[in-house]
Order: sequence, then structure tokens, then C-alpha cells
Amino acid sequence: MRKQEYRPKVCGHCGQTETYLIALTRGVADIVRAVAVAIGIKGVNIIHPWKEMAVDRKEWTRARMIREGVLTPQQLNNLSHARVHGLIAQVRDEHGNYCLTRKGAEFLRDVCVPRYAIVSKVEGRQIGYWSGDTTELDPGYVEYTVRISQLTDATEYWNDAKVGYEIVEGRIIQPLLEL
Repeated sequence: MRKQEYRPKVCGHCGQTETYLIALTRGVADIVRAVAVAIGIKGVNIIHPWKEMAVDRKEWTRARMIREGVLTPQQLNNLSHARVHGLIAQVRDEHGNYCLTRKGAEFLRDVCVPRYAIVSKVEGRQIGYWSGDTTELDPGYVEYTVRISQLTDATEYWNDAKVGYEIVEGRIIQPLLEL
């Protein structure tokens, strides 16, 4: 089956597009991974990325991102991509603060998630996921899903970077160590 081309909804009055797609890419996966690491280090599922995670581009390395949960200003500007996919969420009444969602934690555990989010320019929010065969919202997006392991090509990057905690009702739950 060939991949279908996305046809955005178009305004009947002015002809402008009303929707667009945001793909879940390696860059978005990196952002979610860094947020998860920073939250794990902090021990609380709430983080202000601009205040607690920002480093200058010259100081950033992939290894540092994995160990310390740091992001460059460009990556911080792209937080909305991870938010649109439901992998992180803005914390209500806490300006600039984000949390890792259950879906984000599952994605980091290599669970399949939709690859393409449909964003409405009119509503200013994500309105669904694209399955490839229609412009309507369609829950049948099996062919249009992705796992984090498909977005990362360095085995050591993923093997060394597992999230060692669960998100339960917004709280970080560390597994008990076996004696």
C-alpha cells in the first residue's frame, strides 16, 4: 500500500489551509527523552525547561542530553511538537512548566504511538491523528505509527537511556529494588 499524500482541510471562503501535520521525529523523541531524564533527576514530574534544562548550543552534546536532560534553545522552541503529540503536557496554572505524560513514558518504553498529529489552525490545537487514507479523523492509524526505536539509530543511545520510573497520577514512582 502506497503512502497517501495528506490533504489539509481548506477554508471555503478564503482558500487557506485550516489544518497541518506535525510528524513525530527523532528531534521530538530527543526532547521527550531529555524531559524524562530531567524529571527523573529532579524526582518530581514537573519541570520548567527554559529555567532548568537550557544550555548553550556549544555546551550541548547528545551524551549530556541523555545523562543530564539538557536542551538547546532550538530544542526548547520545539517543545510544542512533543506537546501536540501528547508526550508532554503543560502544567495547569504553572506558566512554563511541563510534565511527562503516561503516553510519553510509554513511548520511551518503545510502545507504538501515532506518527502524524493533525493540528487545527482555527482551533489552535491538535485535533487527531492522520492514518494516511483520509482527511477525516480516523482511529485506524496502524501503518502510521512509530516506536522510539525506529527513530534512533544508535543502539547505545537507547540502551543506556531507559526511563527507570513510572508516571502514576502525575507522580514519579520508582521501582523497588530487589534484595
